[in-house]
Amino acid sequence: MGKSNGNAITILIVDDELAVRIALRAELEDAAMTVIEARNATEALRELERNKNIEAVLSDIRMPGGFDGVALARLVERRWPCMRILLTSEEHMVSDRDLPLGTRYIAKPYESRQVVATIRGMVRGYA
Repeated sequence: MGKSNGNAITILIVDDELAVRIALRAELEDAAMTVIEARNATEALRELERNKNIEAVLSDIRMPGGFDGVALARLVERRWPCMRILLTSEEHMVSDRDLPLGTRYIAKPYESRQVVATIRGMVRGYA
């Protein structure tokens, strides 16, 4: 895993809903983060392999296809152990013991400042 240039954090958003990705992109870019998007776990893995600057993954748990967000987090944790992962859902309640080491969870609906603060803390080492 590489580091982004300067102070900007590069984050991969994984969500099958376009409206959610658009809203998250706006919130995170307003917080001076660089955003890459994926619609599902397969696209997310492709982006992680292609872009070494990604420092964090923000993924919904419920997604179409063979992998949900928890399965994606487990795979990412095995392949990129230093990657920071934040999962979110309004339908699934997840406990820390169900998640890979270092993965965090925030239930929807959430405050954008909570997501921004959590990501910054995870990547910069104070969360």
